[in-house]
Amino acid sequence: IHDVAVGGSTGSAINHAFKWTLAGGMVQLPPPPEHDSCEAMAINDLGDAVGWCATIVGDLYRAVLWPADGSPPILLGTVVGPFGPDQNSIAEDINNDRVVVGQSFTPSVSIHPFRWTAEEGIIDLRDRAPSWKQTGVWMNYPRGINNAKQIVGEANWELQESHGFLLTPTAVI
Repeated sequence: IHDVAVGGSTGSAINHAFKWTLAGGMVQLPPPPEHDSCEAMAINDLGDAVGWCATIVGDLYRAVLWPADGSPPILLGTVVGPFGPDQNSIAEDINNDRVVVGQSFTPSVSIHPFRWTAEEGIIDLRDRAPSWKQTGVWMNYPRGINNAKQIVGEANWELQESHGFLLTPTAVI
C-alpha cells in the first residue's frame, strides 16, 4: 500500500502503535482490552496492520491484528507447545488474504514460528514442516509472507548458524 506506514511511538514509558498516511498523518491504533504498550510491525495492501501489544499485568506480549475497517483489534493467541501454551507472541507480517506470520515463545525463549488465519487460528509452522527437524534446520523467525503464501525468515542450522529460509506452501500446508 502506498503512502502508508505503521510502527510504534514511545511516550510516557509505553509504545503506541500507529498508522501513518500522507492524507491523515499519524493515527494511534487502539490496544485490545487489558493491554497498553503496542507496536505495529506490518501492513497489507488492504490496510490491515499487525504487530504486538503487552498486557498491563504481567507484561506478556500478544500478537495483534488491527483490521482496516476500524473494528476492534484481534488477539491472535499463542502456540500450544509440548509443555502447554507459550506466554508471548509477535505478529511480523500479513498478506492480502489476511494470513499472518510471526513467532510465539516462552519466557526461556523457546521459539515457535507460526501462521495464523481466521479459519484455522494459530498453527506452529514446525508441525507443518516436520522434515526440517530431521535436517538440523530450525525455523525461528518468520519475517514476511507474500500473496502466494510463501514465507521468508530466519532459521538456525543445528541451533548455531543463522540463515534465511523460504517456505513455499503445498496443498497440505
